[in-house]
Formats: sequence, structure tokens, C-alpha cells
Amino acid sequence: MHVFKDELVIQKQIFSIFAAGFRLITLSIQFQTFKMKFLKTPVDQALAVLKSSA
Repeated sequence: MHVFKDELVIQKQIFSIFAAGFRLITLSIQFQTFKMKFLKTPVDQALAVLKSSA
């Protein structure tokens, strides 16, 4: 029974490591899409403004 408890602890630690890695990946993807949307060249921004106003 004690060994089983240790197994659960190890599994929880592994899961938390995976969860942290997954969170980092999703954060970096969100940052990339944020850069794509908002940090384009001025020409792209101007075109977007023209398209939205048209």
C-alpha cells in the first residue's frame, strides 16, 4: 500500500511537470499569434485600417 502511495506521488509530479510544459507551449503560441496580429509592418497595419473602414 505504501509503494502504491509513492507511485501516485511520482505520477502527480510527472503530471505537474507536463502541465507546466504544456502551459509554457500554449503561452508561447499565444505570444506568437499576438505578435502576428499586432506587431506587423506599418504597411500591413495601414491596409488593415483601410480594409476595416471600407
